[in-house]
Amino acid sequence: MKKVMIAAALVLAAAAPVMAQQDKAGTNGWTNAQRQRAEAAVKRAGYAPGAISYAQAGSIFINASKGGEKYLLTVTQQGRVYASTPAKPFVVDPKSVVTGGRGGGGGPSGD
Repeated sequence: MKKVMIAAALVLAAAAPVMAQQDKAGTNGWTNAQRQRAEAAVKRAGYAPGAISYAQAGSIFINASKGGEKYLLTVTQQGRVYASTPAKPFVVDPKSVVTGGRGGGGGPSGD
């Protein structure tokens, strides 16, 4: 069961950028030129750009890293870059996960 949950989390993390709207102009999209300008602004701010998470009203939200930390950056139409606090790794406490569901009292099922 633990392996299944870890695999599901990895699939969701990998799929998020793919599901984002790519190269579509509009309120919640972006063009290739806008992406290139956003990535250039991220680099000027000292970050290593990653995948675009999403866009809204002209701002692009892009994953990036700096100094070994991961950030979600907001890049405005004017090229200003605003960073989140460093992202914390997602950790699940195995004691808080309810397994089974077969009337066994919610204890570990041994899966």
